[in-house]
Order: sequence, then structure tokens, then C-alpha cells
Amino acid sequence: NLQLNSGRGEFNYFPEKTQGVLVKPINVGMATASQKGDMLIQPVVMVLGTDTVRGFTSKDQAWVSTIADKLSITMAATMANNSKSQRMP
Repeated sequence: NLQLNSGRGEFNYFPEKTQGVLVKPINVGMATASQKGDMLIQPVVMVLGTDTVRGFTSKDQAWVSTIADKLSITMAATMANNSKSQRMP
């Protein structure tokens, strides 16, 4: 429940009546602030809001995990392709 959360100020970009927030990390290979070639890889998270107090059921959380996994694969492949194209003369 976002209204009771002491960190609710961190989510001030959500609409005023947002009741809950789900933050899901997305693993993009080595998604840390480390240097890999010429590319700096930052941590990635997906942030979702809901307008109901108990808005994220276990099914919703499983769905979000599936989407995060798919995003992880897509982002890692994109980063690998970009890294390869930057190395070519």
C-alpha cells in the first residue's frame, strides 16, 4: 500500500491516486554498473503502479516476472548486437 509506505515520495511521478507500486528488477546479463567494452551497463528495473490497495495478485506478479524475463532476453540481445556493430570498422 503506497499510502502507508514511508518511501512514497520516491514514486512522485505516478498519478496522485496510485495505491500500490511493484518494482521488478530486470536482469540484463551483468546488469551492474560495470564497464563492458565501451558500454556502461546500468541496473534496470520495471516500475508498475496500481489504483487498488491490493492490486498485484500472485498471478499479476507471475505475469510481471514473465514480461521482465522477456525484456531481459531482448535487451541483452540488443546490447550484444550494438556492441558487435560498434567494434566493426
